[in-house]
Amino acid sequence: MKGNLYSMKADHETRATLNEMGIREDDLYDQSRTVEDLYEIPVLPDLTPEEERESRVWKRFYYGVMMVTGRTGAGKGVFVITLMHKMKRLFGRKIMLDYKPRELFGPYVPVTEEVMMSELEKMNEIASVKQEGNGSKKKQKTVSDMNKSAQEALAQTWMATTGQVFMQGAAVGLDELKRYFHNRRPHNPMGITWGHVLTIHRHLDMLLVGMTPYEREIDAISYLPYVTHRVICSQRMDGRIQCDIYQTVWVSGRGVLESRLRPFRMVLDPLKGRSELGGKRYVDLYNSKDPKVMRITRQRGARYED
Repeated sequence: MKGNLYSMKADHETRATLNEMGIREDDLYDQSRTVEDLYEIPVLPDLTPEEERESRVWKRFYYGVMMVTGRTGAGKGVFVITLMHKMKRLFGRKIMLDYKPRELFGPYVPVTEEVMMSELEKMNEIASVKQEGNGSKKKQKTVSDMNKSAQEALAQTWMATTGQVFMQGAAVGLDELKRYFHNRRPHNPMGITWGHVLTIHRHLDMLLVGMTPYEREIDAISYLPYVTHRVICSQRMDGRIQCDIYQTVWVSGRGVLESRLRPFRMVLDPLKGRSELGGKRYVDLYNSKDPKVMRITRQRGARYED
């Protein structure tokens, strides 16, 4: 009982001190969402029973950085466009692509090199106006003409301001990873910009998916350490596409991506008509260079088919 009295007295004195300091008690506590709330996957309402079943499968890939590998024609593009379609259809996510899908895919935000360079140039112009306001007569360079350190500073400024709003909660599909993260040219302006996105991708609640034929072409500093899933696509004898999805961790001491646990296997068929697409097929969502068969079937353990 005495302990409770002492505690009440201490609380009373503390509140008196807060009042003198002009601090509201509500401002003392962390009112942000809990980890459970933060990572609760928001599924869209009014889904069909089949779509609700699908959402339980696709939600496991809602966050993270994916690297999709496989030789030409292995089905990388169809896997990525299907994943982007599911993120939008089942969860209402903002989709960003660095290539043009078909009109059937619906609205998306383009993040082509031209668009991203335009964003950086806007930030560069703002910096130039500030310099002129400070009396500087030095001509401002374009982003392409800047040295690496200047490009890094500009990309970091963009990511800390406009870029965070731009990327928040998005699902991003990149057609050619080596365009940005090639191990022989890792310091190009786009690689630097996307590198800053990767460093805070968890805070942005985003999914970033990139395609490359070979993992060995991708930079081991700016991209590979952030990869959470490795997807290996291959064509099956029956023409369908098999996608084995591994959870990965970067082993810095050995400089390799190490797969953890057994893969989650998807067998996908893009030539099957889909009711949510009005009878159209997943392969009709983009200009496939090599349309293959992809199939979504029943889930059996770590397997998903239809």
